[in-house]
Amino acid sequence: MDGDNNYELEHSRRARVASTLEYFLGRLVVVGVAASLVTSILLVGYTLVGGFFIVIDSYPYSWAFLSLENDPVFYLSLSVVSLQVLLSAVSLLLYEFLTGFKTQRDRFVVLCCYLALGFSGGTLRIVLPQALEFVSILLP
Repeated sequence: MDGDNNYELEHSRRARVASTLEYFLGRLVVVGVAASLVTSILLVGYTLVGGFFIVIDSYPYSWAFLSLENDPVFYLSLSVVSLQVLLSAVSLLLYEFLTGFKTQRDRFVVLCCYLALGFSGGTLRIVLPQALEFVSILLP
């Protein structure tokens, strides 16, 4: 009889931990997606405005537009977007693993998470060294 009570206590503790993890992973997905949308809109806006200035031949800055080596706005914003996509993809993947994926939709979500991990990781591998170097120059 005592063993059954101990098992129920352990089971309820595991259930509380799992529900807490599920709650926070769900919140991280929402925050990551919202932040990714905001910074992606800013990145697209920068690209469109800069492209417009290039077309009318009056680009106001001294650096090369959309250059991975010379455009600090581009590689900083691209690294922030990639970090946020990585955060939301990892959170969603862990959430799916925690809740289980039984339907076709869940399997598709897991596949998309792996794709997002690959693309954001590849982008960070290219862009993050320049972004960290630029930020280290700005810091005292």
